[in-house]
Amino acid sequence: MELGGNAQNLFASYLSNCKQFVTTCTCKYDKEYITCGIPQGSVLGPTLFLIDINDLPDCHAMQTLLFADDTALLMSGPNILGLQNTINDELKNVQKWLMQN
Repeated sequence: MELGGNAQNLFASYLSNCKQFVTTCTCKYDKEYITCGIPQGSVLGPTLFLIDINDLPDCHAMQTLLFADDTALLMSGPNILGLQNTINDELKNVQKWLMQN
């Protein structure tokens, strides 16, 4: 699906010029512009995140569970060594997808 016109302008406005900051018990860091991803803390955030990450399950052979902003990757196998090798290979596919997206 491709957006255009008013819908595209609405999303562009929503996703641009957003800032975030991090605080800990002892420090508060300066606000920085968000250059990628989906802003958190809004009604649209979880829905936009799911749209953004929707094709993640297509890049690997693990079972993928997506809920709001949580993702779990699951896999089982007959022996631990084979499973470890397969998971490491599949995580490389996930890493490649993350770098492209």
